Amino acid sequence: MMADLGDVYRGTRRELCELVLSLPEDERLKDVPATSGWTIRDVVAHLTGDAVCTVASDFPSAFFAAFGEPQVLDRWRP
Repeated sequence: MMADLGDVYRGTRRELCELVLSLPEDERLKDVPATSGWTIRDVVAHLTGDAVCTVASDFPSAFFAAFGEPQVLDRWRP
């Protein structure tokens, strides 16, 4: 049985929030090895921005064009 995507999202969101909120501010400013030049705070802000864009159906066309799949935009248009 496949998990409901909404449940997966809520669970992941809860776990990330708990993890990030448990860190002292100086830890949140540490670099993330997988994203050169980004701090933990930067990565969380990026994920938050993606969620806001998804809910608003508002991704800039350059976002998808950068991946070479501008046709994906149709999924985000109201």
